[in-house]
Amino acid sequence: MLYFKFQYRHRPENGIMKKKNIWRVLFSVLNDIFAANPDFENKIPYVALWVVEYENNKFNQVTRELGFDTNGKIIVKLPDKRNFGFWIDSDYTMKDYCKLNIQMITEQEFNNLWNSVDYDRRKGEFKPVHSF
Repeated sequence: MLYFKFQYRHRPENGIMKKKNIWRVLFSVLNDIFAANPDFENKIPYVALWVVEYENNKFNQVTRELGFDTNGKIIVKLPDKRNFGFWIDSDYTMKDYCKLNIQMITEQEFNNLWNSVDYDRRKGEFKPVHSF
């Protein structure tokens, strides 16, 4: 396994109110129903830093991913029971990730971050995990 982080800013919509019509509402409802990441789809555009676990063997793919906002707060943790993953669903190779100026981290650093929070679906937010 390889562990790395990189900055990658998605482009959220510019905030201009769009005129609502029946087709836009229908598309929005269908998108919510069939979204690959229903709990995080609206948060992914606000991820400023990704931290990734990458399986560097015959599969060559992301296995776990964390997204942080500009304040350093975890806002995306994928995959889980309901959410498939953002980079997991991409066809990026290690060569592609290297073009994003990745910084290698250790497995322990990744796991410490991964295990630091749990997602509370009812509240739609992450809660810190307290270890005793």
